[in-house]
Amino acid sequence: MNPSPSTYYLAMLLAVVSASVDREVKRSFSDLGCMGVYDKAKFARLDRVCEECYQLYREPEVHTSCRSNCFKNELFHTVHRCLYY
Repeated sequence: MNPSPSTYYLAMLLAVVSASVDREVKRSFSDLGCMGVYDKAKFARLDRVCEECYQLYREPEVHTSCRSNCFKNELFHTVHRCLYY
């Protein structure tokens, strides 16, 4: 059974969207002042801490401040302690 043209189209669309998301996350990594080698899994875990905090308070500045200076700030450490300890 041969895949239909729409299956090929869907596969190409998913590949393009995935590549676009990866570029956006890498750009976010450098925009935050993060140095060193980009590790997708580690960055996602750090970002998830700030995302969970944002979900609780729904204040955009909380999410931005939590991520500032590549997660090296007092708000991030406070949020992490509150959520995970």
